[in-house]
Amino acid sequence: MKRFYTFFVLIFTPVLLTYGPPVSAEVSNPQIYWTSESDAIHRSSLDGSNVETLITGVQAGYITIDAGKIYWGDRIGIRRSSLDGSNVETLITGVDGWSIALDTAADKIYWGEKLGEIIRADFNGTNIEILNDTRDDGATSIALDVTGAKIYWTASRGKNNNTDKIKCANLDGSNIQTLVSGLLIPLDITLDVEGGKMYWIEEYFELKRANLDGTDIETLNNVLDNEFIEGIALDVTGAKIYWTEYEGGNVQRGGRIMRANLDGTDIETLISEIDSPYSIALNFPAADVSDTASLDRITISEIMVALKGGSLPQWIELYNPSDTHAVSLKGWKLEVVTPRSSLTLTLEEKSIKPQETLLIVSEQGRSSDNLQNEQIYNLSYLPFLRDHVLPTNPDYVLLREEFYMKLSNAAGRLVDEVGNFNTDDGKSTWSLPRSLTEDKARASMIRRHDDGVPRLGTDASGWISAINTKLLTGTTSYYGHPDDIGAPGVKSGGALPVTLSSFRVELTDAGVVLRWVTESELDNAGFNILRSETKDGEFKIVNPQLIQGAGTTSERQTYTWKDTTAKPNVVYYYRIEDISHAGVRKQLATVRMRGYISAAGKLTTRWGDLKRQE
Repeated sequence: MKRFYTFFVLIFTPVLLTYGPPVSAEVSNPQIYWTSESDAIHRSSLDGSNVETLITGVQAGYITIDAGKIYWGDRIGIRRSSLDGSNVETLITGVDGWSIALDTAADKIYWGEKLGEIIRADFNGTNIEILNDTRDDGATSIALDVTGAKIYWTASRGKNNNTDKIKCANLDGSNIQTLVSGLLIPLDITLDVEGGKMYWIEEYFELKRANLDGTDIETLNNVLDNEFIEGIALDVTGAKIYWTEYEGGNVQRGGRIMRANLDGTDIETLISEIDSPYSIALNFPAADVSDTASLDRITISEIMVALKGGSLPQWIELYNPSDTHAVSLKGWKLEVVTPRSSLTLTLEEKSIKPQETLLIVSEQGRSSDNLQNEQIYNLSYLPFLRDHVLPTNPDYVLLREEFYMKLSNAAGRLVDEVGNFNTDDGKSTWSLPRSLTEDKARASMIRRHDDGVPRLGTDASGWISAINTKLLTGTTSYYGHPDDIGAPGVKSGGALPVTLSSFRVELTDAGVVLRWVTESELDNAGFNILRSETKDGEFKIVNPQLIQGAGTTSERQTYTWKDTTAKPNVVYYYRIEDISHAGVRKQLATVRMRGYISAAGKLTTRWGDLKRQE
């Protein structure tokens, strides 16, 4: 196997032959792309058929695909081409870009020098930055979490001494953290950000994965077959991991493209007897990007079941948690089954924007100001429902006692299912949450989330009545009647309420510790801690990464964070702010230290009490 261990002086010469906005893919089906030891780039269909060689004469390291282009680094520089191998461009010359990662939203290319620095530049080759703090032990492979504003990399010197690491930092190279240590030659790394996992190759023989914070390391033992593993790629939507491997004694024609489930089970050989493959990447055509990016993440997030004398509309809320992609619901099917009826609705053209909701309503009704017309899908306008269902079924379809709902995409793939009605035996398996208050006001049932992940919609633990949340006494949004208790449309990008009941600072044996308690949270991505030495001075964020919130919950949450940078003999003011998943920030409260911490670490006077801001 060829390995580029050569060191040389880097001379950065931006060269842009042609550049334009991202283009769409030239193919209509998902495909596998890989490099080989014969200095070529190849591709095939996702099932391993239709193998073809696209480009020859390139000594590419790891490749990546984005916006209808193949990107790679070789001894010429950072290069790219169309997906069919045509229109090869050199973006940046004079660099040895071993591993490539892209932040297209910020117009940035990141690359890792083999056993060297991590570097980034604009797509046109300008504004080159060496992220100097990463030079301590190299960067074999890099991966980006653009949403979390983090870069991950395998740090290896290739010395077989179990001193290698996996690290992460902010996208500018600051706040470096070691996530996993004691590794032996970690190679290619890739991320499943939504699933909270990172996957990597170790010592050419093992596929491993762990949580994004480096905990719960697993060896996917089932993929070990005494082969040399070189590159990995994930199909998160299809729940598959792909990799390249070759036989140790036959590096020319013993290569294979393999895949398995994300846990390493159900191994398949897709392509065999090929020139030893190296890096691998997957492409999902641009026409399908919005659907594949968010397909399995559309959720039934809130339901208003109860009717008030049959005069108020019922509604079902769908939520798109994607940060970047809208989802078209054209051709999707919503199946609703109760003991009295069974109905399948084929949805017409309607899209859900990123981080927004859509209400499917039984009829037109009044609504709060946060709900826009484009977020309402009125079923009463559908001829079949208007003429046949609604007049004869005063309960519409949803019943307060029992129902089952299934949402499927246009291809017939199950996206979400909720409810308590077992269609096999015709019985309910649990009681739905309360839908009416004592004074007969309607209340919705709200989907529970754990760390931003929705709970099982067909289980009682997956839901909570709005009556049992702060919405009972607080301001709510509504569709139907102002007295309704619920939060339809709250996830649609506005400021998201967090009820803070306590925020205090303590001096402990472990140092300065901040503690706070929330009584409820709605779509809360997390918190920042800001600090200043004067009341009216500049408050700066002191936590190196966002302190994760609880998403949407009506249950009390307790948080603890330690300030390891607090200095003795300094008066500090601390401020806390919450951030929604849409990026909306809101400062909640300020705590002031009235005294000093001595050099010996003792508090000489007391901390102040909670001071609320307006």
